[in-house]
Amino acid sequence: SNDSDYSFTHNSGTFVSKSDGVYFTGKDRDGEDKAPIWLCSSLRIIAFTSNEKNNGWGRVLEWEDLKNVTHTWAMPMALLANDGGDVWRELMNQGLLITNNQLLRVRLRDYIQMSKPARHILCVNRIGWHGDTFVFQNHPDLNIVFQNSFGLESPFSQAGSLEEWTKNVSQLAQGNSRLVFGISSAFAGALLDSTNQESGGVHLHGASSTGKSTILKVASSVWGGRDFIRQWRATINGLEGIAALHNDGLLILDEIDQCDNPSKLGEIIYMLFNQQGKTRANSSGVALPVATWRLVALSSGENSIVSIMNQAGKRSKAGQEVRFADIPSDAGENMGAFELLHDAATPNAFATALNTSTTRYYGTAGSEFIEYLSNNRTVCTELALGYMKIFTDTHVPKVAQSQVLRVSRRFALIAAAGELATDAGITGWKTGEALAAAARCFNDWLISFGGIGNHEEKIILAHVRSFIEAHGSSRFESVTADRSRISNRVGYFKFDKDNRKSYLIFPEQFKNVVCKGFDFKVVEKVLLHHGWLQKSERNDGVSKQRIPDHANSVRMYALTNKMWLDDELSESDTSSVF
Repeated sequence: SNDSDYSFTHNSGTFVSKSDGVYFTGKDRDGEDKAPIWLCSSLRIIAFTSNEKNNGWGRVLEWEDLKNVTHTWAMPMALLANDGGDVWRELMNQGLLITNNQLLRVRLRDYIQMSKPARHILCVNRIGWHGDTFVFQNHPDLNIVFQNSFGLESPFSQAGSLEEWTKNVSQLAQGNSRLVFGISSAFAGALLDSTNQESGGVHLHGASSTGKSTILKVASSVWGGRDFIRQWRATINGLEGIAALHNDGLLILDEIDQCDNPSKLGEIIYMLFNQQGKTRANSSGVALPVATWRLVALSSGENSIVSIMNQAGKRSKAGQEVRFADIPSDAGENMGAFELLHDAATPNAFATALNTSTTRYYGTAGSEFIEYLSNNRTVCTELALGYMKIFTDTHVPKVAQSQVLRVSRRFALIAAAGELATDAGITGWKTGEALAAAARCFNDWLISFGGIGNHEEKIILAHVRSFIEAHGSSRFESVTADRSRISNRVGYFKFDKDNRKSYLIFPEQFKNVVCKGFDFKVVEKVLLHHGWLQKSERNDGVSKQRIPDHANSVRMYALTNKMWLDDELSESDTSSVF
């Protein structure tokens, strides 16, 4: 509707939308028109909305602020249920001028609610893929819009041309595994849906001034400017809302060391990568829709996720470490995150050039990639799966455990995304650049993770050995007659005929002390599997042993000396209790 001639009659008056505002003309007692009353600055209602289930009705509103910048908001009608205060607050926040008269605001509410625009637009409650359409934000020229309770500012923005971005950002990343990997990560989220991959993240850790921030800025430039980078310093609820805004895309979280609550970091990781928020209810107790998303996350900080959790008194779990893979930001060439400086004199000069370019050229690569995928969805999916297979076949050990395989699929997806963007003519890289960068980063992760074996088993074995190393002399008595009595005893130690030391542990002490923080049955299985625990006649870990002060044999956990012979889990041993 044109804002200079749109009008309709409702109840006792007429609404007219003009270039200088929306007016209401009422009737006096004699049925004559009163003087028009100004309600707000020009506000156009260009479409009505509803979702695929014929719910979520709304209106698409459009207006200009005092700088003549156009704003668009797909507003849920439910916000008008009471006094409309949430609507006025949001409209005013985005520059619309509204009358202060509360009675007239009732008229403005009627104007929005009773208008009947001719056009209908399908609304969705999250950005990202909906069928073969990728919804960025409210674009009324499309047949689908993102409708949210508040006019959340889109994280996407653009500056400069794609050619300028490719020349000044992407091509300078070539030869630098972390930079190429970061850019590839930015494209990867858009492939999660079609390739049926799970969400996951990569955390870059290292000392300050090693280039971590540059990696994030280069990655963010695929979709937007510096505002695209979010901070770890947020509540769980806040991060939940941010994740929903980055659905089918890249979520960048900087400075994990400033996490609002480090003790909740493990909980945050599960929330982010289990792909849905908390179930909530309205004031009547009715469950509200749960926010959902799919995304790839890129994070940075001076410390690793494991280190931060340990400092907060929390033990990291393999599930968390698999969902958020830790890799060092330092590429190992004595240049911080960089391996190739191109024409820059120093790593600092190279970082400065990249940082400057990312403030000038951004956002075009992401939109170009989405257009490429939209026009070639089936072919791109097949190509992506093919690139993933190449990565897996080439760089993932055949005997790797399931935890390593899960992470390898994320690195493979990131590699595939970078190769697809190269095929689309976006990156300016040579074929294979993204695959090589992802392979380098995956190998660095594999080394820090502890190899191809099962990580949970290694944690358990290290925990048990650490307990014996710390308390082998202070909490174990000798089984010999001349032993020294100790308090707080957990068991005994003895020597075999070859003078090799082993330990006997009381069952309750094994469960409650040695296995503290773990499921003792899982620990028992792991120790039996690796020969660290003597197997009983019942094929469990509790065997009959002779100990002092007992006439008959007593069932004890008997740790063998094999724990001292195993320097680490053998990488060729692919069997597992998990």
